[in-house]
Amino acid sequence: MRFLLLFLIPLAAFSQIENQSQKFDSIYYHIAINVSSANPVKAIHLADSLSLYAANKQQKIKSLMLIADILAKQEKRGEAIIKALSVLEIVKEAKEYVLLARNYGFLATQYRMIGFLDKGKSFLNEGIKVSRLFSDKKQVVNYIAMCNQELAEFALVEKDYKKMIEYLQLAMLTFEKEENLQAKYFVMANAEEMLGRSYLFLGDVDQAISHFSKANFFINDAGAGNTIWASLIYQSLGNAFLESKNLDSAGVYLKKSLSVAKDSNHGSLKQRVFRSVSEYYYQVKEIDSFTIYNSKYNTQLAKNTAEKRLMINTAYNSLNERPEEK
Repeated sequence: MRFLLLFLIPLAAFSQIENQSQKFDSIYYHIAINVSSANPVKAIHLADSLSLYAANKQQKIKSLMLIADILAKQEKRGEAIIKALSVLEIVKEAKEYVLLARNYGFLATQYRMIGFLDKGKSFLNEGIKVSRLFSDKKQVVNYIAMCNQELAEFALVEKDYKKMIEYLQLAMLTFEKEENLQAKYFVMANAEEMLGRSYLFLGDVDQAISHFSKANFFINDAGAGNTIWASLIYQSLGNAFLESKNLDSAGVYLKKSLSVAKDSNHGSLKQRVFRSVSEYYYQVKEIDSFTIYNSKYNTQLAKNTAEKRLMINTAYNSLNERPEEK
């Protein structure tokens, strides 16, 4: 999916949780990780409520950024970009540098996802510049780690898998030190899944399975075993087992992935899962099931292709409406 995860990790994941905002952060995390995956419409309403009842400007901004994030999870990237660009002006005026840098990171991800690589990298560079203004040096380190993970995503698009591994290993040096265990397990799960994919592209199936297996443990330890992120990990693990001809294990994980993906609104995840499931049924010679899921894959592929064109047009139009960004 990357999907993404795709985007940079959830905005609350690396924040320093202060006593007076623990309840807000707990609700925020629940909406961002669990509700947005299972019920994005409900997640939007909850994020709107968070915005209305925000206790301060920082919480207000976080809530607005969460709405953009939920839109992105539904693959409404044009709307997500427009929302994030509007929030950008609010954050600049408030001089909330941590949130400003994260918003730049979010925009970098969205532009990468629709193929605007240079624009995406320019937003990432802006975020790195802003991070130098953070008063808390630990937050600087955490932000650079998130940027390294995002740079790994760019390396994936550019098919530079060795560079992808280097960026991920740098990011994980910081992720491993995260004190908030739920956040730590979540970001480590996503990093391990990406490492697995990089090794799979390099033809090292055993290493890929090892990293996907670690991702599987981490995502469940994070309490996110029924989310779209978990579905991606199960699909990746099942796909690696297909490569190694371990069909029994492949079937277990691909069916777990399908059980989450089929009820989601994430088109690119469905496309990946339908393709892997159809390949599984082809290899086990269940031709009727292969035909069903191959048809689902082709239908989803056509739908995603049309929607991506629309997303690109929306993103382009959003730039034209902002001459300073053009």
